[in-house]
Amino acid sequence: STLALIVSILLFFQPLIHAGILSTTSIETSSGQIPISKLKTTDKICTFDPRDNIQFYHNSIRSKHLAFEIYKIEAGHTTIFCSKDQKFFDPIQKEWIKAGDLQTSHYFLNKDGDYIPCQKVTKLKLKKPLVLYDISLPFPHTFY
Repeated sequence: STLALIVSILLFFQPLIHAGILSTTSIETSSGQIPISKLKTTDKICTFDPRDNIQFYHNSIRSKHLAFEIYKIEAGHTTIFCSKDQKFFDPIQKEWIKAGDLQTSHYFLNKDGDYIPCQKVTKLKLKKPLVLYDISLPFPHTFY
């Protein structure tokens, strides 16, 4: 389903901004993939700190909010639905880019370390709000 994230793109969450991804998105944890809507604070999510290229598992805090506007991001065989403030790490430019600012010149890094080009970004206005989920950690991070 295009609403489900094939967990291979790295995502960044900043707790004070309403970033977020769709409830059907699965997150890699120490126990396997879990839909973000079912994630508990005791679940250890697989995170990656691009500053030092270290992958590890860490507990998280999850919150949710409603959104009337989302972005559809296509990269490789993956489609991600998220808020405009959701940040992604571009491994070539070595910077965080908000979904609303992504272009086809940007890249993502998958779990295997491959560069995946951003193929298309589409802004979608919704008649009814969708629930988006945020994941917060006390440091800059990405997760799969």
